[in-house]
Amino acid sequence: MVTSFHLEIVSVDEMLHAGAVHFAVLPGEAGALGVLPGHEPLVTRLRAGMIRFQPVEGGEQALFVAGGVLDIERDRVTVLADHAMRDAASDAERAEAARRFADQTVAEQKHRFDYGAAEREFSEDLSRFFALVVAEQRRSGH
Repeated sequence: MVTSFHLEIVSVDEMLHAGAVHFAVLPGEAGALGVLPGHEPLVTRLRAGMIRFQPVEGGEQALFVAGGVLDIERDRVTVLADHAMRDAASDAERAEAARRFADQTVAEQKHRFDYGAAEREFSEDLSRFFALVVAEQRRSGH
């Protein structure tokens, strides 16, 4: 009797797990999916949630994924996560770094965008549009 299968969890950034496990519980699009060795093949989307799994070496592990794709084969399960977080400490650091990057990007973009020029361009386009509408109405006799 087969008691394990190969589980790979890959995010955009890194390989989070690759190895034999006894079971996995994943956040499927339609609800939680429990996977044991010999599971029927399936491809589905993942929603945001926790993936729990029991490596053959012991010690249940968990990761948070923010969506992705799940591919189940008889002896292999592959998770292609949009984003995944391994542990709270490194995730807090990642979140803070992402917040700083977003703040910096917004600040840089604010200085690059010329709202006055955009408003003038919009006003000119609107004037041309109405001039065309009036000309068309005159031409058609309305």
